[in-house]
Amino acid sequence: MDITPIERVVKPWDVPLDRLAESTALTPEQKAAEVSRQFESILIKEILKETWKTPIPSLTGDESVANEIYKDLIINQLADNISKSGSFGIAQTFERQLTSNIKLENQPKPERKNDR
Repeated sequence: MDITPIERVVKPWDVPLDRLAESTALTPEQKAAEVSRQFESILIKEILKETWKTPIPSLTGDESVANEIYKDLIINQLADNISKSGSFGIAQTFERQLTSNIKLENQPKPERKNDR
């Protein structure tokens, strides 16, 4: 009985950001897409943090450390899900810019003739 080895499919979001550049399992386009998505996620987190702030201090005393941790977890998860959905749009624009640079780098350089 032949058993084929299980090939692990690597998804870009499974690779930590600090190891993304050196990953050989992903194409440059996949790397650009994931960097763009994570950049968008950071922007969304900052927007959500600002919108979550209340103009009037709470009278209920919910400014506890546990509440701040919980709020931070919600914001991080929400920002990550928004960026993965692709509905925000900044990641696609940023990815197009990065992939156009990748394509330019991969084009063969024209030969220069020496004029002497």
